[in-house]
Amino acid sequence: MSGQITHRFCGRAQTLNRSVKGAQFFLDVLTTMSNIPSMPSALFVVFGNTALRHLQARIRERNLGHLVTFAGYGELQADVYPAMDVAILTSSTEGLSISLLEAMAWGLPVVATAVGGNSEIVQHGYTGYLVKHGDADAFAEHLVTLTKEPDLCWRLGDAGRKTVSERFDVNRVAEEYSALYEGLASQTVIRRKPGESPE
Repeated sequence: MSGQITHRFCGRAQTLNRSVKGAQFFLDVLTTMSNIPSMPSALFVVFGNTALRHLQARIRERNLGHLVTFAGYGELQADVYPAMDVAILTSSTEGLSISLLEAMAWGLPVVATAVGGNSEIVQHGYTGYLVKHGDADAFAEHLVTLTKEPDLCWRLGDAGRKTVSERFDVNRVAEEYSALYEGLASQTVIRRKPGESPE
């Protein structure tokens, strides 16, 4: 890989030791990336607590240490996201990922697994890419594409920032929940006795 330009991929990993957080898949993606001859210089920055020694050991076993740095938990937003190029998420299951929303809010394109609530956040090809969990080749291919096409990287990131602002703004979400609760409260619930037929 060329050493002239380093593209920084970030991922939050304070619970990456859990199988649902995709540690094995993350390793598979790293291995795939390391075997791409034309891959520009890249660095995966893993944020999380310091209890990830098992992952560090597995990375060393695969001779992938040159691709990864562990940065601890700290403040991920103001100090970190502006220095990153792409955010990744390799979970095998996920709810509504706060880390994806944070990264997109800072204008980062994302590559994530197509599981759980990720499809509610990421619009494939518009704000980032969704990949079937376990498909390391496809995941790596999207990362390589983003390193080689900075204009695309910027467009996806900008679209993601606007999406979070429009769809996931705290005040807007609060208003929607309030309207939902008010609607439910205004409904009349009729409880029938066991065996009683509707009128």
